[in-house]
Amino acid sequence: MTLYLTGNLNKLKNFVVKIIEEVKEDDLISAANDMTYKLFFSIFPFLIFLMSIVGFLQFDIDKITTQLSSILPASLVAPVRQFIGEISRVKNANILSFSKSKS
Repeated sequence: MTLYLTGNLNKLKNFVVKIIEEVKEDDLISAANDMTYKLFFSIFPFLIFLMSIVGFLQFDIDKITTQLSSILPASLVAPVRQFIGEISRVKNANILSFSKSKS
């Protein structure tokens, strides 16, 4: 039984060592860092674009906030309701064209 466990531990050790070598050889950490950085900074122009589009759509604010209140903490419901109401009242096409040109 101990030979079986020792053999499996050696296989596991070799597998982990091989993965670490491949990660270092392919510079995977740097690539993951680069992708995370780009994804993080691409979210903000997308959110500006999305909020501009939402302003032009006719949504029932009460229905949306009722649905969101089931998943959001109670302390966030009022600010989210105010934010959604502000977005639906202000329709600014200039922001939309700016966010489209930057993305």
